[in-house]
Amino acid sequence: MNRKLSVIVPAYKENQEIRSNIAALETELQNLGRLYEIVVVCESCPETLQAVNDLASDNIKVHYYEENMGKSYAIKYGAFQATGDLVTFMDADLSIDPREIDRFIKLMDTYDADIVIGSKRHPQSKVSYPLFRRLQSFLYQVLVTALFRVNVKDTQTGLKLFKREVLQKIIPRVLVKAYAFDLELLVVANLLGYDNVLEAPVEINERFNKVADPRSTWRVLRDTLAIFYRLKVLKYYDRDHMFIEMSGPELCVSIIVPVKKINDYVRESVRYLEEMSYDNYEAIIFSDEDTKPADFPENVRVVSTGDIGPAEKRDLSLEYATGDILAFLDDDAYPSKDWLINAVKHFHDDGIAAVCGPAVTPKTDSVLQRASGAVYESRLGSGSLIFRYTPRRPRETDDYPTVNLLVRTDIFSKVGGFDSSFWPGEDTKLCMDMINLDKKIIYDPDILVWHHRRKLFIPHLKQIANYALHRGYFAKKYPKTSRRPAYFLPSLFVIGLIGGPAAGMIGGGWFVIYAIVEGFYLLTLIAAASWATLMTGSLSIGLLVIPGVMATHLTYGAFFIKGLLIRRLVR
Repeated sequence: MNRKLSVIVPAYKENQEIRSNIAALETELQNLGRLYEIVVVCESCPETLQAVNDLASDNIKVHYYEENMGKSYAIKYGAFQATGDLVTFMDADLSIDPREIDRFIKLMDTYDADIVIGSKRHPQSKVSYPLFRRLQSFLYQVLVTALFRVNVKDTQTGLKLFKREVLQKIIPRVLVKAYAFDLELLVVANLLGYDNVLEAPVEINERFNKVADPRSTWRVLRDTLAIFYRLKVLKYYDRDHMFIEMSGPELCVSIIVPVKKINDYVRESVRYLEEMSYDNYEAIIFSDEDTKPADFPENVRVVSTGDIGPAEKRDLSLEYATGDILAFLDDDAYPSKDWLINAVKHFHDDGIAAVCGPAVTPKTDSVLQRASGAVYESRLGSGSLIFRYTPRRPRETDDYPTVNLLVRTDIFSKVGGFDSSFWPGEDTKLCMDMINLDKKIIYDPDILVWHHRRKLFIPHLKQIANYALHRGYFAKKYPKTSRRPAYFLPSLFVIGLIGGPAAGMIGGGWFVIYAIVEGFYLLTLIAAASWATLMTGSLSIGLLVIPGVMATHLTYGAFFIKGLLIRRLVR
């Protein structure tokens, strides 16, 4: 049987030699006498893309994305593009001879192996590398064996061959994007019962003699321990319903953006839509009066709606959209390159009504905008909802904002769209209606968009006040998803801040308790500011986080109480 072979080649900052390397790889694949494709994944380096772009053909697929995500992410990305029955990975510099692929395929066929991996420790391997590297490799393998009981002698050599049906079960579970990707592949394979793994000899050229960067060694250890934590403590890899296989028909997506008028943020979003790795989409911008600018692409429409609210505009998608999925995006947000690829794969499970992902503050925002983002991205600022603002582990959720929410069109129609009497808050009602249909909403950190923030302080606090007012009202009207302790905590903080000194005057040790609580709160503010400084690299942003979090808590707490007390929510 002539099974098709996919060879994934991650490429980053490669010189012109990559052209001759790809040509040499194609020659070897032609000599195999089988169907093949080469999937070249260029990341964050236009020069590398330029070097290989004109090689693109029916057998050579070239992909590119802007973010520098690391080699392992590039391999995972390429796996979702691959169409072969067998899938393997090769470094762009061909440090391992591509003729080895033929031997790997023959071994897989002979022993019906699930996976064939290259091994530096195989008796027939030809590898020369320094004694210190040998010691490092030996100690790391001892650690791996102790932690994971993976029955292989070398997890890190780059060349690995997978049956597609095996890889498509493994790859969606893999999280490591940097330094222990190879190990995570084999750990997940072992967990899923794919234990027929063969180690094959390899010949590695002199490039391997380079001394490893000590920082890389530390990062490998860090990622290795993270894999152990997810495997043994979180049981993350056991959550079958969280992972959708990488195969399946491509669904049509309608991207819905409500705006007052076409602005610079909307133009930015359209540019990023054009760069996405998913082609089967249309974008519909619902604007008050604007017409479509001449420079917008064909698959972007602008519909003039008159002066109506965002919820009413989104509901118009049932009249204008043609997609299987409605992808709701705010006008001040723009998608990552693989936003739709990572989202659409979940909809091959009929039990999932919607998917969502983080809305991360762009580094290009101003200091005051990034300070607002840092407040949201801190545990102290957002509590358990921090996953909305920065990537966290996959999970089910029952409430998510429309800045980054994708919904099945038929489900959206079935629940009647948004309740336009609420804004903001219409997304909470929509999510609750979908949950009531016994459907799931899945959060995936790879379904990522970038979201420009409002400036600290006044614009930020106005937004917080709106959120809190509606959440307080919803806590009475829709307690299933809104009457949760975390939403009440800022209000308790406000009450304590006002009532604490008065209680202290009564005596009985109340003032001491008040002072201890406030002191602890101050320490947590300092910790949040320190973390923000570390994550953003800006002391100014870190210092702004202290008053920013305090003002956020006070504003949210006060307006949440107001929402609890009002009889009717005025839009």
